[in-house]
Amino acid sequence: MALNIKSDLADQLARRVADKLGASITETVIQALRELDERIEDEQRQSEEARQSEILALIRRIQDMPDLNDRSVEDILGYNERGTFD
Repeated sequence: MALNIKSDLADQLARRVADKLGASITETVIQALRELDERIEDEQRQSEEARQSEILALIRRIQDMPDLNDRSVEDILGYNERGTFD
C-alpha cells in the first residue's frame, strides 16, 4: 500500500535523512516511525508508572493517618446487634 505525503517539507526531511543514513526513503520513514512509536510507548509507560507511584504514596499516607474514631464499623453504619438499622 502506498503512502502519499503531500508536504514539501516532509519530502525534503525524508530525503535528507535517507541520504545521511544511506537508506531508501521507505526504510528511513519506517525507522523514524518505529523510533517515534517506541518513544511514545516509553513515555506512556513512564507516565503510568509515575501515576501508580503517586497512588501508592497516597495510599501509604492514608494508612498512616491516625484512627480518630474508636467506634466499630457497625456502630458507624448504624447496624444493631441483629444486623439491621434501628
